[in-house]
Amino acid sequence: MKRCGTIAIVGRPNVGKSTLLNRVCGTHLSIVSPRPQTTRVDVRGVVTRPEGQIVFVDTPGWNQQARALSRAMLRRITESLIGADIVVLMTDVFPALRRAIEERGPEAAYVHPVDRKIMKRVLDPETRGRPVVLVINKVDALPRRNHALPLLDAWGRAYGMETMVPVSARTGLNVPHLVDVLAGMLPEGEFLFPDDALTDRPERFFTAEIVRESAFHLLRDEIPYAVAVVIEHWIEEEGRLVIEARIIVETESQKRIVVGKGGKMIKEIGTQARRRINRFLDRRVHLSLRASVRENWTSDPGLVENLVDRP
Repeated sequence: MKRCGTIAIVGRPNVGKSTLLNRVCGTHLSIVSPRPQTTRVDVRGVVTRPEGQIVFVDTPGWNQQARALSRAMLRRITESLIGADIVVLMTDVFPALRRAIEERGPEAAYVHPVDRKIMKRVLDPETRGRPVVLVINKVDALPRRNHALPLLDAWGRAYGMETMVPVSARTGLNVPHLVDVLAGMLPEGEFLFPDDALTDRPERFFTAEIVRESAFHLLRDEIPYAVAVVIEHWIEEEGRLVIEARIIVETESQKRIVVGKGGKMIKEIGTQARRRINRFLDRRVHLSLRASVRENWTSDPGLVENLVDRP
């Protein structure tokens, strides 16, 4: 009998959920940046092994702000929890925890307050009833690897968790073991995707995400949260793929920053993105970018649905 299951990866912003998805899938599916709220929609990565097929779902970081964009991302987390066969609750060795361990020793380990809020949602009657695996990321940042043990103990005492795996998604430390653990928990069922599938998202989605990731890396800290990217034109022309994309921001001042003096910044975003899109699609691409303003789009549910769900 075949085995197949969907695994929702949930956690605070910047704990490494997207990095883990990219690591287990062996390719760059989910965009990564040091800024919070990079992931906005659920991104599926498919890993097919002899013993079964694992469908990983990277979810947005937990954010309880009042904006329509934040509310939409929370809904996506809940939907992913409801639809999952297994939940990976991902935390990390956050800076305050490292300081506590360095100053008072490894026994000072504790559970992050936001992680407790996430666990409350995971254990909610609407979303509970599926196995939960705790993954502690960034253990390579600890002075000693065995310093993760008191943190595992803190989680075990708080929630009685039985399956806990410390990893470094960045280096790959212990990630193969984590995949083995998850593969052993898969329920029986037919594969959801062909054996060679990597994701269910179309090329247009990843193209828009690559442009957004390039913008995240090049723009100032206050801009990325307000950036959305929409693909407006996608057509084969004279042996190449011609793509026209629009970068959406909330204010004219943000637009000026995106464009840059003499168009320098938007040109740099386009150059960086085009190189990556060429590699991702393995074909010659012409990329044209424009910038537009949609005032307060992150607070407008209709615009959030149109701009985030669309590319």
